[in-house]
Parts: sequence; C-alpha cells; structure tokens
Amino acid sequence: MAQDLKPLGDDSSGYFNLALPKRYNFDKVFAFAAWLAIFFGLFILAVLLIEVFTDGLPRLDWQ
Repeated sequence: MAQDLKPLGDDSSGYFNLALPKRYNFDKVFAFAAWLAIFFGLFILAVLLIEVFTDGLPRLDWQ
C-alpha cells in the first residue's frame, strides 16, 4: 500500500514542471506593484501633510 503512494505534484509521467521563470517574472511584477503602492501612499501622505502645514501655519499665533 505504501508503494502505491506518489509524492504530491507527481503527474504519473515523472515530469513536474515548476515553471520557475514564469514564477520569477510574476514575483518581480508583484514586487514592483507593491513598491509602487508604497511610494504612491507615501506621496499622497506627503501632499496631505504639506497641505495641512501650509493651511495651518499662518493661523498659529504666539498669543
């Protein structure tokens, strides 16, 4: 019975295609998209902070 068990991913022909180049390309695209999302969020945060400071600093008074 144990001899009949096959490892996971075995397609009965002995060949298991990992498609590593395709996975590496997908990883690079995903990493680029993640970095793009991070920098876009930081850019929007900087724009909003600059807007708050330019609007609020003239309203500050020492009294």
